[in-house]
Amino acid sequence: DAFLGAGGMGEVYRAKDLRLGRWVAIKVLLPHTSTDLDARHRFEREARAIANLNHPNICTLHDIGSAGGVDYLVMEYLEGDTLAGFLATRRLPMDRVLAHGIALAGALAAAHSERIIHRDLKPGNIILTKSGLKVLDFGLAEFVESNAIVQDEETRASCPVVVGTPAYMAPEQRSGQECDARTDIYALGLVLAEMATGRRRASAEEPLPSDLPPHFAFVVERCLAPDPEDRWQSSCDVRLALECVARVESHLQRAAAHAAQRRSGAQRGARFANDRRAVAGCTEGGVSCSRHGRHATGGDAAA
Repeated sequence: DAFLGAGGMGEVYRAKDLRLGRWVAIKVLLPHTSTDLDARHRFEREARAIANLNHPNICTLHDIGSAGGVDYLVMEYLEGDTLAGFLATRRLPMDRVLAHGIALAGALAAAHSERIIHRDLKPGNIILTKSGLKVLDFGLAEFVESNAIVQDEETRASCPVVVGTPAYMAPEQRSGQECDARTDIYALGLVLAEMATGRRRASAEEPLPSDLPPHFAFVVERCLAPDPEDRWQSSCDVRLALECVARVESHLQRAAAHAAQRRSGAQRGARFANDRRAVAGCTEGGVSCSRHGRHATGGDAAA
């Protein structure tokens, strides 16, 4: 029905499921990559990864198949803009940053609980919809066991292989070392920082702006620790930390609103008191003037 986009190994189209009467997204393997064993492996790996996941913030896989020599995935159709597209023109308020961060951490926790590492988390792989956000593109995902990447013979033969988007890679990923859940947590920290500032960090050493809430900055900085041992050790920990920050921020906002309301009430009270004094003064002056006027009039009449 409509072309939605393309990546390194596939194209995505919108189509109508005539049996169920719903819109779906169909991802097809590009013809020139259909004979590429690595591309086919990544395509199948994405299907396996998504099929193992059932989470409201992860794109749903409906079907997988092949027709006329073309491999395809049938996925949930999502209406909305990518987070990258949104951040290109606007900056998210902190309450939305925290809400999206909690959702992302929850999605990663669901994937990690199934021993799936995304390895390419970035704003371009996150869709913002009316009901929330969805994580896409598990084409670079790996299945892990006991914090070690489970690789087949083909993958082991080409190791170390650096895959992912360089701007969002953890140090161990850039150097071709083994990845685990903490690799995704590093990328999550970069996404959190980008949502809060409205721009991508120029380098891993760039400090966070001083105007960010300190509790939030602490969560992000720990995500971005160069040594995986110094990061949050699970996405669940990140989610809980962000939920705590959200509660603190909500409390501070309510307190600030209450204080502003009290100040406003005090100011209104002061203005009311001033107005009463002014009215009282005018009234007294009016009475005095009227009396003076009557006396003068009386005097003139007598004369």
